[in-house]
Amino acid sequence: MRATSRRLAPVPRLSVRVGVYARQSVEDATSEFGSIEAQREAVAAYVTSQREKGWTPLANVYEDGGYSGKNTARPAFQRLLADVDAGLVDVVAVYKLDRLSRSLSDFVALMARFRERNVDFVSITQQFDTTSSVGRLTLNLLATFAEFEREQISERTHDKMIAARRRGMWTGGAVPLGYDLVEKRLVPNPAETEHVRWLFETYLTLGSLTRTLDAASKRGVRAKSWIGKSGKLVDRGALDKNTLTRILTNPLYVGNQSAGDEVVKGLHEATIDEKLWNAVAAQLRANHNDGGATTRNRYGALLRRLITCAVCGSTMQHTAGGGHVYYACKRVLKESANACPGSRVPVALIETAVVERLRSIGQDARLVDATLAAARAQHAARAPELEDDLARLERQIVSKERERANLVKALAQGLERDVAQIDGELATLHAAAQAVRDELALLRAHRIDEDELRRLFANFDELWGGMLVHERERVMRVLVRELTFDGRTGEVVLNGTRFTIQLRAPQPPRKKRSAPRRGIRGARMLALTYVVERGIEAGQLRDLVHAAELFGVSRARMTQVARLTDLAPDLQERLLTGDKNIHERHLRAALRSADWDQQRAAIGART
Repeated sequence: MRATSRRLAPVPRLSVRVGVYARQSVEDATSEFGSIEAQREAVAAYVTSQREKGWTPLANVYEDGGYSGKNTARPAFQRLLADVDAGLVDVVAVYKLDRLSRSLSDFVALMARFRERNVDFVSITQQFDTTSSVGRLTLNLLATFAEFEREQISERTHDKMIAARRRGMWTGGAVPLGYDLVEKRLVPNPAETEHVRWLFETYLTLGSLTRTLDAASKRGVRAKSWIGKSGKLVDRGALDKNTLTRILTNPLYVGNQSAGDEVVKGLHEATIDEKLWNAVAAQLRANHNDGGATTRNRYGALLRRLITCAVCGSTMQHTAGGGHVYYACKRVLKESANACPGSRVPVALIETAVVERLRSIGQDARLVDATLAAARAQHAARAPELEDDLARLERQIVSKERERANLVKALAQGLERDVAQIDGELATLHAAAQAVRDELALLRAHRIDEDELRRLFANFDELWGGMLVHERERVMRVLVRELTFDGRTGEVVLNGTRFTIQLRAPQPPRKKRSAPRRGIRGARMLALTYVVERGIEAGQLRDLVHAAELFGVSRARMTQVARLTDLAPDLQERLLTGDKNIHERHLRAALRSADWDQQRAAIGART
């Protein structure tokens, strides 16, 4: 007879080890059958009722208070899973399905994990059998509704917070620099408010996040610090670019706050003037739009955006080429060198001439008064012009939006017209309107300090020489109302005054070049090496980088010079005595080795 295989029934367990799990999202909740204690009592009673089946509760306690069911990152739950994997649990019992997990994907994965280890799962208030297909279907449906409920709770909580923010209430988060949190309300901190106001004003003056951070570091302005719930000091340390940007763009400082995509009025007190905040926002946008080129001013051009080509009327832009920096007509830069005869002028030449003219103003009190009066009048007249431009652009925007709405209706009726073209024109108008708003905000924020300008005219050489590039540029923007240059004749018109600059200086007759005295250069290099070495030893120089800045050479060059002390003594003596046979290429070859014989071979014998 052929033996037939039988499927053996599972051996009944003599003792069923039950792991009771309880969870509460809010640790101090006291609602009936919602707290940890209520869940534990209910599940324990159910386990006791199953005693005839051998059910025995484990001594280990698996309870998570104050943890959400959106994921499985809960300490007690992880201990339960570890015991399941170790074979110490036969049944996992909970009061309700969502106590285990509110995530459908997590719940399905847990059920698969339990099945692999022959562990049953029981929810005492929702009767189903996990060993049948119908029971598993019911289980998955319940898990789906649990996840749906969790998402609904999350959405309701978010909506409540947005509604509270729309009413101007503070709903939590990191307290910004300049405020303290008192009874759930933001209250200005006087000392920090001064720091915040200084940051806004300094950024508006310097126009650079990096330079503002340097100034803040010297002044000792740091990020917000506070005492945490544990009683320990939370110190965020020095400001960085991200923190400074968040401060400069935070609407809280003008009494507003964000509520989703909206900006609404807050219940707290404003600490920054709205004009100042708008001007800083305009400067930030300007730096972002041109990648910071407006602020960086790589070549230190003082007349950028001020000088105009007298031939074609285009703006002249600073550019570099052939080791020199020029103001060049934009037509020349965009088209070709023949596009405009008033092509270019060296930056140093035109700026020196303009500075000399401004210096001469200080010698006549009447000219100083007239210059300041003209600057004041120009400043006052510019604001109405910008306001008129902004009103005109806003009217055009309203007209275009009305035209677009009519186009959408026409499309709905089957008429084909170009909506994309209208959208492009609208985008251009919005950008132009924002640019005018930004210029208007900056104009209102930058007032003319007449006392400062009078001091400048009275002590021009001293004060001008001590100014940084961005300070000189700011003075130019105030004093230069009109500046044109004619490249054909060299004629300059500065605020209505005409004068001529000599474009090509007369060249002296060239002398016949004598043989280069290479030894002298080597001797100077070696002497510089010893000067730097002794300066560092005496503490007068910090390092080679400091020496390079002090002596006006590159860091790479200073590193090469410093290595000359590694040369053999006789080679150093030859350098000092002016040996013309030692060329720089020989020195570079010799310094590749620390062996004196190899150095001598690389340089060669004295002839």
